[in-house]
Amino acid sequence: MKNKTVFVDIDTQFDFMNPNGALYVPDAEGIIDNIKKLFDYAKEHKIKILSSIDAHKVDDPEFRIFPPHCLKDTPGNQKIEASTCEDHIIIENVKQDITESMLDHEQVIVESQTFDIFESINTDDIVKKLDAHNYIVFGVTTDYCVRAAVLGFLKCGHSVSLVTNAVKAITKEGEEKALKEMKDAGAVFTTTEDIIAGLT
Repeated sequence: MKNKTVFVDIDTQFDFMNPNGALYVPDAEGIIDNIKKLFDYAKEHKIKILSSIDAHKVDDPEFRIFPPHCLKDTPGNQKIEASTCEDHIIIENVKQDITESMLDHEQVIVESQTFDIFESINTDDIVKKLDAHNYIVFGVTTDYCVRAAVLGFLKCGHSVSLVTNAVKAITKEGEEKALKEMKDAGAVFTTTEDIIAGLT
């Protein structure tokens, strides 16, 4: 399976994106229009979308740092409409054989219980089978899960672009630190408009 470019949509779920969510990211609803534009563009141009979702259990260690959020099989765990393709598959975070047919969907959604999509047990196999070089990353949060995804793809030797007007951070300080770290590691910064115009 050859995909020159893959869009990577990080944690665009109710509990993060909606003001009523359990761990709402400030102004996250302000990037929903751009996320929808990116999804529409991907579907129109048959670009694969790899999404991560938090799918926590009630006793997950992360809740020592953050309040409970995105509990599996609850409304807060659900992806927002703008970042959900009708043709999608959810791959649970249990070891399984990743087949070509599993990846033959517009959107492949990977469950995770930590900040880092690469700590999900199936991510490495999925990325290898997608066999892409360019990864275009957006979602939340810039200072945690987005940062981890960008650095993870770069560490694997891939080309990574961050869509700066389709990400949000928890804090301004965290955002500035994460952006510098990602840029220093080799990430290219782009915008939704440039992606749609074919400039990235």
